[in-house]
Amino acid sequence: MNESLLNNPVWHSLGGAHAQLGQGNTLARRYRQEVTPIGAVAEPTVAAYAALAELTQLGDVLYLGTSEIPPLPACWVLEVEKPMLQMHLTKPAETPAQVGFRELDPGDSARMVALAELTHPGPFGPEAWRMGRYIGVFEQDELVAMAGQRFTLPGLREISAVCTHPEWQGRGLARALMNHLAAQIQREGNTPFLHVVEENQRASGLYERMGFVSARRLWVRVIRRVE
Repeated sequence: MNESLLNNPVWHSLGGAHAQLGQGNTLARRYRQEVTPIGAVAEPTVAAYAALAELTQLGDVLYLGTSEIPPLPACWVLEVEKPMLQMHLTKPAETPAQVGFRELDPGDSARMVALAELTHPGPFGPEAWRMGRYIGVFEQDELVAMAGQRFTLPGLREISAVCTHPEWQGRGLARALMNHLAAQIQREGNTPFLHVVEENQRASGLYERMGFVSARRLWVRVIRRVE
């Protein structure tokens, strides 16, 4: 596992496996808005943040994960800034509980977006399914839980968009879906990792019980272009 890639996973994902899902220049990269409003800079400098603005439209909002939080140039305003934990699974994944789930595909996009908007697992666009494998649990025609793969790096796969409808929480659905994904990632010879906002102790506690360990503290910044 190349630890150095995890200091700036978005940058390296967009520079490799996900290059076709975004756009960029020598200082900044971003996913297309319809995939997910996430961006990255090569280095956390004023020049790089200015270069990132060249990839956006007035009013665009981007999420960034960074190890440093420098001042922003005048073209951006800071809307949210919170510490988050990056966690790795360093032992074999748990045997998944048997829950009925299926692979999600482009036809499920509207249901995926609706669940993400209800539960707020993080930025999520109508074409987020392009980023990797997503699986979900349905009750009749309603998607009630899902989890998927997001950033892809050499030897590393991120688990993300873990969410459960409020009426279906407490049944172990998220944990089961995560274990299915983690086991597959490990079978392929890769290491599962994830990100969680530090204040979300309920989620981080679950991940710790599953065997994930905190590897580093980053910052999530939500910025909006104003000029």
